[in-house]
Amino acid sequence: MTVGWFQEDARLALLQTPHHFYSPDPVQRNLQTVRDIPGEGDLFYGVVQPGNDLWNAAFFCGSCAVLRRSALALIPP
Repeated sequence: MTVGWFQEDARLALLQTPHHFYSPDPVQRNLQTVRDIPGEGDLFYGVVQPGNDLWNAAFFCGSCAVLRRSALALIPP
């Protein structure tokens, strides 16, 4: 589901995938709203990052990712 996008777009340098957690986040757990309120990760990766991407401003935040090696080689030392 990730690598194929690199064949689709030769300009693609980084493809980030979201974090998915089995356990509820602290807010969900403390308010006991696991079934009613989506977690912070769902909001960030499902709403915020796609919105950032619309403005070409999405950022890498340490989750899993696939990077194009040739794009990294273009970065000066």
